[in-house]
Amino acid sequence: MIEKKSATKRETTKKKRATTPKAKPKTTPRKSTEPVGRPRFFKDTPTEKQEMIDRIEEYFTKTLEAGKPLTVTGLALSLGMSRQTFFNYKNNEQFFDIISRARQVVEQEYEERLISGQASTGVIFGLKAIFGYRDGDNEKTDSNINLTIKNYTDDNKEDEEGTTPDSNT
Repeated sequence: MIEKKSATKRETTKKKRATTPKAKPKTTPRKSTEPVGRPRFFKDTPTEKQEMIDRIEEYFTKTLEAGKPLTVTGLALSLGMSRQTFFNYKNNEQFFDIISRARQVVEQEYEERLISGQASTGVIFGLKAIFGYRDGDNEKTDSNINLTIKNYTDDNKEDEEGTTPDSNT
């Protein structure tokens, strides 16, 4: 007589897994009014805007007093945010003027260093990469332009018909 072997522990576990339904994770649906992502560093309130302006001015004052150059990254760090987050604030119309003005002050610093003869490759790179400057000779031009200019007067209309003004005489 042949005896049946009992199922091994591994086989019974596989059978249980196959028959046991998976539990769904408990999630609560998000309301459409709830913000997505990390909360902003500065909110659109007059006190928060003034705090941003004060921090920017403090950065400018301390940096210039220390004899250091102004930088966009230093400006962003003084506001407690990354450089990319600083640039993203420019897309928010409530902060557009504040961020644009601060960037212009830093850009002015770069320009002054360039004009004063303190220009290094880093200053030139910063103007190109951060502020969108470009060399004038990088523009592509098409030198193969064919241009035909015709003067359509009464005399020239006769030319098109095959006669010239001189041939009528």
